[in-house]
Order: sequence, then C-alpha cells, then structure tokens
Amino acid sequence: MTRILSALLALSICAVTALGQDDPHGITDTIRIADVTAVPGDKIQVEVYIFSDIELLSLTVPVKFAKEVLTLDSIRFDGSKLEYLSSHPYAIDNEAGTGLIGGIVLTEEPIPAGTGLLATLDFTVAQAAEIGQTYIFDTVFVPPAGYVLLVTVDHDKVRPAFAPGHLTIVDQNKAPIFREIPDQVVFEGDSVTFMVSALDPDGGSISYSSMKLPNGASFDAATGQFTWIPPYTGPNSAVGSPCIVKFIASDGENSSHCAVDITVLNRNRAPVVNTPDTVGCDVGDSIFLVISAADPDLEAVEVDVTSLPYGADYQRGNPGYVSWRTSLSDSGSYELLVTATDAIGAEATETLTLLVHPAAPCELDISETQAISGNTGIVEVSLRNRVLIDHINLLIHYDPTALTLLSTSAVGTRVDYWEQFIETINEIDGRVWLDAGANLPGHDGNDPLEIGDGPVMKLNFLVTSDLDFAGQLVRVEFEFVDTLSLLDNTLITPEGEVLGQGDVSYDNGSIFIKQHDALIGDINLNSVPFEVGDIVYFTNYFIDPASYPLDGDRWGNSDINQDGRPGTIGDLIYLINIVSGSGAGKISADEHAGSTANVDARVVSTGTDITVESALPVGGAYFVISLEGESSIEAVAGGDHRKVDIHQSFDGGLLRVLVLSKDASGIAADGEPVLRLLHDGGLRVSIKEMMFADQQGFSLTAELGKATQLPASFTLDQNYPNPFNPSTNIGFSLPREGQVNLKIYNIEGKLVTTLVDGLMPAGRHTVVWDGRDNTGRAAASGIYFYRLNTGEFSDTRKMTLIK
Repeated sequence: MTRILSALLALSICAVTALGQDDPHGITDTIRIADVTAVPGDKIQVEVYIFSDIELLSLTVPVKFAKEVLTLDSIRFDGSKLEYLSSHPYAIDNEAGTGLIGGIVLTEEPIPAGTGLLATLDFTVAQAAEIGQTYIFDTVFVPPAGYVLLVTVDHDKVRPAFAPGHLTIVDQNKAPIFREIPDQVVFEGDSVTFMVSALDPDGGSISYSSMKLPNGASFDAATGQFTWIPPYTGPNSAVGSPCIVKFIASDGENSSHCAVDITVLNRNRAPVVNTPDTVGCDVGDSIFLVISAADPDLEAVEVDVTSLPYGADYQRGNPGYVSWRTSLSDSGSYELLVTATDAIGAEATETLTLLVHPAAPCELDISETQAISGNTGIVEVSLRNRVLIDHINLLIHYDPTALTLLSTSAVGTRVDYWEQFIETINEIDGRVWLDAGANLPGHDGNDPLEIGDGPVMKLNFLVTSDLDFAGQLVRVEFEFVDTLSLLDNTLITPEGEVLGQGDVSYDNGSIFIKQHDALIGDINLNSVPFEVGDIVYFTNYFIDPASYPLDGDRWGNSDINQDGRPGTIGDLIYLINIVSGSGAGKISADEHAGSTANVDARVVSTGTDITVESALPVGGAYFVISLEGESSIEAVAGGDHRKVDIHQSFDGGLLRVLVLSKDASGIAADGEPVLRLLHDGGLRVSIKEMMFADQQGFSLTAELGKATQLPASFTLDQNYPNPFNPSTNIGFSLPREGQVNLKIYNIEGKLVTTLVDGLMPAGRHTVVWDGRDNTGRAAASGIYFYRLNTGEFSDTRKMTLIK
C-alpha cells in the first residue's frame, strides 16, 4: 500500500513539475522517438524508447505530433518495458495533436533500469501529406500530467533528456520496369541466348528470378542470362511451339513480370535404319530378316526393301520382314537396298548384303555325350538336309570293348513317321547298319523328309563298368567299307538321286566315360563341355585361383582324366588334348605306375634353376613358390622357348607358375632346367607346392631333391583332395634327414596301412595313399587319421574317404 501511495504521489507531483532536464543519478536518462518514413495514406508504427540507469516507480511522457497529417490511432505497450504493469494510463488528443504515455508501479516490481521499448504509437498518414516534407515528434506540456518526468524508487524526480523523432513523407515505391526483350525464333537443336534486365524507378537494387523453365534451359539470376537448346522431340520441341518463358524482377517491395515467346522451328532429321551390314547363310537355308527404322523426331516411318533376289519376299511395314528359302543354286552375294522415309520426306538408305555360302546338300552329325561307367548313354544321329530325303543308309562304328549297342530307335525324331527301319548289328567289330525309308517297297503313303535339321536316329549304348576306361573319350564314327556300291552313309532323294560322300558332310561324335555324375569338362559352366573357354578358365584357375575358383560344380567337372583328383595339372592337359583333337587315350596302369618327377632347385648366377628328371616326358608343371626378400622375379622357360608356354602371377609373396608343353611330344625331363627364376641374390626362394603330369594328362608323383631349399621346421600338411576317392596326397616337410613313420588309422584307432617307415632326406615330400589297406583291399568309406612321427616331431590329421 505504501508503494502504491508513493507512486500516486509521484504521479501527482509530476503533474505540477516544470519542464527542464534534471538527472541527479549518474548517466542522464533519455527518452527517444524513432525516425520513420511513410507514403500518403500509410499506416505506420512509431516506437518510443527509454534509457534509465535506475529503477523507476512511475513515468509520464507527453508526445506532440503533426495533427495536420497524422492521426494517432492507439498507444500499445506489447513488447515494451511497461507491458507487465497493470496500470499504464495513456491519453490521445488528435485535435491537439498530442498523446500521453504513462506507467505506474502498483504491486509489481519496479520498472527495471536499462534501455528498452517504452511504447508503440500507431498512426494513420493523411492522403494529403506532401511528399518530401518532414515532421517532428516532440514532447510538450499535457495537462494535467504536465511535462515528461520519471520517478525513481527513491522517489527522486528525474527530468530526462528528450530526443525527438522525425517523419518523412516519401513517394509510393514503384515496381522495376523490364527492358524490352524481343520474341525469339530458334530451330530444334540450336542454341538461343538472351539477357534479362530491368530498371528501378526508385533507384533500388533489383533481383531476378524465373518461373518454370523448359527442360534443359538455364537462367543465371546474377547476370540475367537465359540459355536453351530446344529438343527435337517432346512438348518443348516444335510440336509445342511457341514456348513462353516468364521472368520476375523485384526491388524487395514490388515486383514485375515479363514473358518472352520462343518460337521453335522444326528441324527434320532423317530416320535411322536398323539392319546389319551383312547376313550369311548356307545354300538351302531359310532366311528371315526383321528390317526396321527409327525416327529421331518420333515421326512415322515407312521402310521399303528393293533389289530382292529371286524367290525372296518382303512384307512391307515398320518393322518389315524379308523371307527367302534359298536353293542349292543360290550361292553368291546379294545386295538389298533398304530405304526409310519419314512423314516429312526425309530419307535414309542402307545396303544389306546377303552372303549365301555354298554347302553340301546334306550334313550328318553324331552327337557328343557323357555317361557314367556301367550306365547307358544315348548318341543321336542328326541330319541337316537342304533337299527332300526319302531314304537313309547309315554305317556307324564304335569301340566294342568300351560300348555295347543295346538298341536303335527313331521314336521322337524327324523320321519317326517312316515305315521302313532295318538294323544290322555286328557286336564283335562294333558296327551297326541302319536302313530307313519313308515307305515300304510298293507303298507311297508317307511324304519324304522335309528340308530341315534335327535327329533322325538314336543309338542306346551300355558303357563298360571297367574303371580303367574312366576318362576315355570313345569315338562313335561314320564308317565307309562298301567300296563297290558306295552306299555307306548315303541319302536318297524322292527322284532317286543318291547323295554320297561328295554331297554330304560328316561330323563324328563320342561318349566320354566318367566315374560320377558331373558334366566333365564344363569348367566355365555354360553347359558345353570340352571347349576353348573351358581351357581358358582352367588355366586362369592355376595362376589366379581367387578370381577363377573351382567351386561348386566346377570342382566335380574338372576331374577330366577321371583319376579321382579334380583340379590337377593333369586334368588341364587332358582337357587340352580333347579340345585340340590330340586324343584322350588311356595309358596302361603298368606303364604309368610309379612314374615320378624328381625336382631340384639350384641357385645359379641368374637366380634359381628348377630341374626335373622323369622317365616320362612332362606335359605340364605347376609351381607355387614362396618368396622372401626385396627383389623382382620373372619365370622363363628353361629349355626351348618355342616348345613351352609360361603363365605366371605374383601376389602376396607367392609366385604361381604354370608350364605347358606346346606339342604332344612333351617337355624332356632329363635333369636340365625346366624353369628358370630370374632374380638377384637378395631373394629367398622355396617351393611351397608343385604338380606334374605327363603329356597324356596323368599325374606324376613329385619328389623334391636335396638341393631344394630346405624347410625351416617339421610340418604335416592337410591331405588333398579331401574328401577323396580313390586316392589322396599327403605332404610333409623335414628340416633334416631322419627316421620317418607315416601310418593310416581308422576311426576306431586300428592300423589300416603304413605308408612310410624308414630313413628319409630333408626336404618336402608327398606320399599318395590309394585308399587300400596293408592287404591290398579297398578301404571302406569313412573318416581316417594319418599320423607322422619322426622322433623329434609328431602330428595327426583327419581325412575323409567317400565312394
């Protein structure tokens, strides 16, 4: 109550105090009115600010304004230092051109010291206000409050300094004015560029922007440059012309718009003919070609083909179709003229060359297949005939020691509707004669075989169960023994013409005998075994196994020589022999038994020479060589470079080298260097892994000589392959000569066989277990353990035999 009475007393005292600056407390307090500008008719807000260096209990601030141009609509305290007060009396007298700002602390805290907004005065500017005139906001005596006065918390009266404000009447802001931009004309595919600029009547700065631009157009708002290349097609091409582009210029308050018409003219482009340059076929074949054209402007296109050969037909359209069944006399070159024309008349021409190659009237082919030992395999005889055929005479030979012909059949073939089928089988010599005709003698109800391609006979063979034949490619071939009538493997037309060896091409087939169900030879998994692509993939596997793994089906398919060990150098050589036609004949067990390649690595002035001694020529070798030290290395052939292919790669301290013989004679293994490693003396070289095979593709047991880099410690390697059937390799390292014992145990701990028991030299050794026990009987499928004991070292590993 005391504070309220004090404030009211202070306010009453304010009413009778004369005007004059008087502030006994520190820095002089100040009342300041802000300067503003306005246009006639505007609504404006004029802010009044206060600075005091001491808390206040009350204040009165009378304000004088130009009543002839201003009307005071309200006095607001929102956002001000007085907003929290419950009592801030004010008065408005538009007739006198005055207003009174007041504030009284009742129960609230004192008005805080400092600078801040005191009040906001809302005015309306008269329409008649003269542009360019300036009016003052000042203070004045307003009864009964009197002059401007502040009362502090100590009840001291402060007459603050007063800083008047100013109102300047300005002209209405005018929007920028665009400089004239002429309408544009441009062809599709050409560039159009122009500048956008404007003037501001008020002299202000201007910013530019654009509304939705056509696709591909750009507008630089900083420079005002517009750039566009109209497309040949779509809504922004000539089809949608004109294209209207709109721009905006703004001075921050007002803006103006400008539209530019861009007329896009059509530039017609010629169609593009879609046809190969050359198409080839053999005489008697049917040709069917799709001829089409595309218009870059998406216009309709007509396609025509002229200069057709005799008998050919063209079905007009886009696409259009050329069809022609050639005859045996149509060999040669034919040039067809293809013309494409769009709706506007633009034209494009291309020449299509048809090459009809001379060919035999007929082709007989025996398929290649694979079969498991003891199972059956079907070989198909196919005929590609370019003339009508009424009769077929076949004589086919096969190896009777490997194959037994169970039956022949035409069911499901192109001739299964024929009436006459006569077969004669000679099981001893391995021959079968087949005599087939469309009709029985005296009948003519069946039509001859139409021109076409496909099987005409199936031969069902039983494959021998002798595993010595596993891995053998058994030929099934056309045979010619009739030297009188020359009717073996002939075809007869309905007119009675006999087509013999001069008129028929022959392609023999085979059955590859395998031990398990896999597509042997299909290394690249394209379902086509024994091809160059398989050799390439298999070769890459040896020098880059990470990028070309033998995983999944590739592993099973890689056992080409059917020795039960997939992925060996022998399998690669065997595959090369089959693909190159060098044959895949079996080597007898007696001839191959005990074949060993003795390997030495000798340090020479140029690096390291690797020598091999073997009773059989080497067809190929594979080395994985560990390198220690800082030096470059290169592997080169040790003998005649013209007879050897070297493939090599280096990664992670390992050098992989694949050595292959270029011819069937193999590489002489007479103790001379097979491989030379060129490096300086700072490199330590040791053979980590090696494989050898003879020129037929059968593995040779590798033995490291004493001169090879000695191992640093005893090791027992994991056998490979694992699981295995029927044999596996067990490798171990001896840093020095000593007694060695290597034994095989079954899962019950019983001894199965002893592989090594005696003195062995230092070095790397590999021993083969053939899956048999000490009595020579085949061991059963299951888990086995092999244990190496040298007196100084002992280790045991596990392996799995599967059948």
